[in-house]
Amino acid sequence: ILLPVAVVIGINTGEDNDSSDPVATVAAASDVTAAAGAVQVTNFAFVPKELTVAPGGQLTFQNTSNTEHRVQVGDGEAKILAAGETWQWNATEPGTFELVCTAHPNEMTGEVVVE
Repeated sequence: ILLPVAVVIGINTGEDNDSSDPVATVAAASDVTAAAGAVQVTNFAFVPKELTVAPGGQLTFQNTSNTEHRVQVGDGEAKILAAGETWQWNATEPGTFELVCTAHPNEMTGEVVVE
């Protein structure tokens, strides 16, 4: 006996519903909670990969993977993060800064906007 089988195919409606690249907005340091300014360094990606922070704000990068990463914001020195380590970056000047893991620059990039 053969039974009919239904196949469901997703259709792209043209709308951008991609939630894999969330954008986080972080207020000045006095208004930031630890979770609001947190950036996970995991699975060879920054989560979120695009962030906006006010001057005086702070971002906390936490390496939640088992791999060592080297986080660099703009032209600053790359900070080495072993598994489980954290690092705070202070937004001192307005501008747009490239976010990159210098150990994995092809996979791990992002952007920090200070405004």
